[in-house]
Amino acid sequence: MNKLLAKLIKHGVAFHHAGVSNQQRQIIESGFRDRKIKIICATPTLAAGVNLPARRVVLSSYRRYDMQYGGMSPISVLDYKQMCGRAGRPQYDDKGETILIANDESEQDSLFDHYINGAVEDIESALSNEDSLRTHILATISSSKFGISKPNLLKLFNNTLYTLQNGNDELEFKVEDCVDFLLDENFIEKRNNKFISTRWYRVWHHRGAGRGRYHVRRDDLSPRRGNPRPSRDGGICGSLGRRSFASRLHD
Repeated sequence: MNKLLAKLIKHGVAFHHAGVSNQQRQIIESGFRDRKIKIICATPTLAAGVNLPARRVVLSSYRRYDMQYGGMSPISVLDYKQMCGRAGRPQYDDKGETILIANDESEQDSLFDHYINGAVEDIESALSNEDSLRTHILATISSSKFGISKPNLLKLFNNTLYTLQNGNDELEFKVEDCVDFLLDENFIEKRNNKFISTRWYRVWHHRGAGRGRYHVRRDDLSPRRGNPRPSRDGGICGSLGRRSFASRLHD
């Protein structure tokens, strides 16, 4: 990939996705800001939070792979607006253009009504997804040097959009359910009324950190099997779900 990227950059073109290293990402983004790179072909990694001097954004498709759906599904109006917002950034340009490609005139009218004239969807907390909440709870516990008590864990998650939308009672129920799962599956343990991550989980996390995305199966990391070994899964990571016994971690 390094050779291909270097070859493309020489011609003023680059690609940008989650598999690109931080160093490569910095080279690509700085090259685009310096006008040495004219075109970037990107996944949604550039959809939000990145200010680049792009005059024009071209969306080749309004569909994206959805892991929960198990196939291609239309992006939300919010995602569309976010991607369009990359064009014509105030500090770089006085105008911007966005092109959304349709297959025919009928689809063109439909896309115009939905994405151009349509209202942005209401924002919903990602913690409403149980896998996401479980992953955040595990990350919070494992990053706490001396562990975290249940009241402090609830206090932390009380200050989230999820609680604002669903209330404290709903949050407490879901947090308790997720903590019970993590205890049962030996991801965490309780000491002196505080939750801490288990030794085998910390060993695996330490070995896997900084080397891309990994997945881990509880059966492969059982304390009875000795030292855990992380394994690559081609960039496709399982979720920390009840059925899969897999943990998803990010770079």
